[in-house]
Amino acid sequence: MFNAERNETYGVSTEDPIEWTLTTKGFLSDGCSNPITLNGGFGNDTFDVLRNRCLLDLNGNSGNDNFVVRSFAALPLNEEGVVMEEERMRVKVRVCNETLSMNGTTADIGDYTCGDNEISVEDPNPNLDDDDDDDDETSEEPPLLPDYLVNSLVDVDGGTGSDRLTIVGTEFNDKYVVQDGLVFGGGLTIKFTNINFVDVTGQEGNDEIYVLSTNPSFLLSLYGALGSDTFVVAPSSIEPVTSKNLRGHRGIIEHNIKSNDTDYDGLKIRGIQCNILDNDGEYGYVNVVNQGGFYVMDEDGVGTFSFFIYPTTLPTGNVTVNIVAPAAPDANTYILVNNKDATVLGFEANDLTPQEVKVTYNEKVSKLDITDINLLIKIEVLEITTTDERFLLTNQTLLPIDIKLIPGMDNDAGAKSITIEEGPAGTAVMEGGFKASYDVTLRPCSDELIRDVVVTLEESVPGQLNLSTRELNGTDFDKKSCTATVDVSAYDDNFSEGDHYVTIRHVVTNRTAGEDPIFLTDGSPLYAPNVLVQIYDNDIGGVVIRETNGITALAEMNETMNSGVPLDYYEDDYSLQLTRQPANGTTVEIDILSIAVKTEVANSIFTPSYRNMTARPQVKAYFKDTEVSKVIITNATLTIVGTAEEQIGILEWFDEVPLRVKAIDDDEEEGVDLLNFASQPSNLVSKARFPIKPLLHFIYSLLGFWLLST
Repeated sequence: MFNAERNETYGVSTEDPIEWTLTTKGFLSDGCSNPITLNGGFGNDTFDVLRNRCLLDLNGNSGNDNFVVRSFAALPLNEEGVVMEEERMRVKVRVCNETLSMNGTTADIGDYTCGDNEISVEDPNPNLDDDDDDDDETSEEPPLLPDYLVNSLVDVDGGTGSDRLTIVGTEFNDKYVVQDGLVFGGGLTIKFTNINFVDVTGQEGNDEIYVLSTNPSFLLSLYGALGSDTFVVAPSSIEPVTSKNLRGHRGIIEHNIKSNDTDYDGLKIRGIQCNILDNDGEYGYVNVVNQGGFYVMDEDGVGTFSFFIYPTTLPTGNVTVNIVAPAAPDANTYILVNNKDATVLGFEANDLTPQEVKVTYNEKVSKLDITDINLLIKIEVLEITTTDERFLLTNQTLLPIDIKLIPGMDNDAGAKSITIEEGPAGTAVMEGGFKASYDVTLRPCSDELIRDVVVTLEESVPGQLNLSTRELNGTDFDKKSCTATVDVSAYDDNFSEGDHYVTIRHVVTNRTAGEDPIFLTDGSPLYAPNVLVQIYDNDIGGVVIRETNGITALAEMNETMNSGVPLDYYEDDYSLQLTRQPANGTTVEIDILSIAVKTEVANSIFTPSYRNMTARPQVKAYFKDTEVSKVIITNATLTIVGTAEEQIGILEWFDEVPLRVKAIDDDEEEGVDLLNFASQPSNLVSKARFPIKPLLHFIYSLLGFWLLST
């Protein structure tokens, strides 16, 4: 952040310019333009992120580390690049005694006396009724979202120690959404793991912070300041937020229910938010086919896998994609991609055949010496060799591949780890219904660690789960992979609790040291992650929605033109199932609706303003090869109905209905847009299984605070 424009006057060479944006806080450089990894190493480190146009991979490693990620808003400029007062943003900005070059245009900002190169922001949230003489209340325009500087993904791994992540908002009316391991809004997209404390502060303005879900492993603190701030826990619906979706734009499927069974009538069912990569217009996108979750690989080479990459529209020239393996401290890479440290895939004109990237362990790299680590394979379109300009205009951040590398069976470098491996959709069970399991892997499989380690399984709410074991010691881990499997089922009680959650804590102690911790080489204790189990209640009416990989990822594809791309690479699946048998003589009808999604901001920076912004459905759901309109369930049968009201399938009432989701190939350019969210279930007891601390900072006056659960 600078106090003046970066030009020759201030010693910046025209041959090596600094790209910047004028924000309400000053001249902010554009940050990185290529994917970057920063490692903290040993000690207590601080990472402060102001701007990242590229993928930013932050690793605290050892020590107690602090990560700060900030939102910024750009100043409104007219076509000549002159700073102007923007009524709908309700902000007055002055740049004093300076003539600036805005996007190559010299503009006289004005002759003020408030100091050389000073930027002053006045009254960011005045009374919206001031100077408004409009007598027609129905003509009032909706508030315009701040012109956020939209960043790429920030991927944060705290490592060992006690680590904190802080999100800082702007002086405007900010809106953030917090999920387990994710934060969206304010122009930010953040993914995090191994973080103990998460702080979200909106600063000034009437801010809204929505908590969809959290993990019991961290303390979430929500801070209000000037303005009237709203904190919403477990909301039923959320308005779109400004955040860059690495998987494209979103289509929404909602489920409306009506029934003469009072347990089901009017029930709010979770919707499906489908991520879609576009294939239309002047922008080109590349799809990274990834099944969600993370891949586990060990130093013995177990866990080799492949993923595929292809462009979603036929190239008119060359498109080259660079895949880079994560670097290790010894100048090697931890893994290899197609047997190399980095590999380049080339797609020629009229060729979108998916290409494979095979991932293997690099036997030349030094062994892990503390514990397991999280790695990212970074992927980008190479500007220098890509001749199809559409794939450069997007500035697309390609989805990275997540890998957890664990020590080998015989690691002798001092590393120790206990790794929990769940399915990509997490761990969910139903009373009297489906069960789940997860794996616990101990490394290394040494005589000493097998002798010493004890993992005790503790439930946050007793009497809800049946576990195959409540204590793991060395002899419970098999000799082939040093892995133990924990089977989980729900206790089938007779109480109407609604959908609820239980945390399985894994407490690691040292059998030979009086239940003291087992310590890692950096002095921190050996730790095993918690498992959050979702329990569906069969004593109350409910509908289970399960996405195959925990997400629904699609791409618009012309099946005739793009016949070489397998269906599974651009379609996805989910299922629905009742939790309780409908009462005799009653019927449950579930409408499956593709919701018309519309862009709310005409000058969205994500895609060009000339695109068609008419609200329209983006996706459709199918049973086998026929589009579905509804499902009708009695106390005996389940009937699947097509859009022509025809019967396309009959199952039993308790069966899981498999549905295929396809993006509509609409010949309309949507690109990447505001992040939309589907509805949340109303019978959810609490998906926010966490300690939460709403904090109000009284500065001059606090206008209001609500903690809502809807």
